[in-house]
Amino acid sequence: MPTEDLRFAASLLLTPPAEWASATRTALDAGYDTVVTSDHPGMGSPFQTLAVAAGAGAATGTYLIDPSQWPPGLLAREVDTAITLSGGRFELGLGVPQPSGPQAGPAAVAAALDAVEARIEPGRRPRVLLAVFTDDDIPLAAERADIVSIVGADIVAGGGLHLHSRARIAGQIGRVRELAGRPVEVNLGVKHLVLTDDRAGAAATLRPQAAPALTEKELLDLPHALFGSAAEIAGQIRADARDLGFGYLSMHQNLVAGFTPVISALRGR
Repeated sequence: MPTEDLRFAASLLLTPPAEWASATRTALDAGYDTVVTSDHPGMGSPFQTLAVAAGAGAATGTYLIDPSQWPPGLLAREVDTAITLSGGRFELGLGVPQPSGPQAGPAAVAAALDAVEARIEPGRRPRVLLAVFTDDDIPLAAERADIVSIVGADIVAGGGLHLHSRARIAGQIGRVRELAGRPVEVNLGVKHLVLTDDRAGAAATLRPQAAPALTEKELLDLPHALFGSAAEIAGQIRADARDLGFGYLSMHQNLVAGFTPVISALRGR
């Protein structure tokens, strides 16, 4: 993957709504290509928030919407409006909710996408991102997504994430491409970023909580847990993008500022 083809999303989930416009401009100035947000009942409306980001000039997207929480027709209306307000610079990111009824699981995703297709004419439809949490999510993502996001971690009881191995991530990407039979963009959400001159020490500190099933060497080899100087991390991303075939990285809000010098290193700023 050529460096110039890599793109980056800043997730501003935790930013107070009143600060969205300035946070969006800061992310764009830092080199981020897209501003995304998630859908959590305890926080502000994702679509209203993204309208502010679009007004500041950003390409926007959802990461992620739980479609089982939205009537399909209402979600399609919100997507239609987001496309208009962003000038077409909108990506619809959905997660696959755990099956617990007729409106959950893959059926909820299919109903949401069908409603979007029914409401929005083909030339205006957004690119669709589907997240792969487990291997069971792969067939649907391969069939319906333009962008497949490999989560690369298990959610553990009490909060937190346990990172998957590089081999598992590579296997999921390979399976997506095999089933899709067409070009699919691959996204990875970066889970940890540590700018340091002691990669081994940082990995040893983080491993017990983030990757207890992996060795320190395996942790350092992950494409979504990044350790080192900005130049070292940029080199790792170039190599991983080439070897694994991804072209799109997402940063959670607490990593957005720290990743800025890496973007500069990647783009020769």
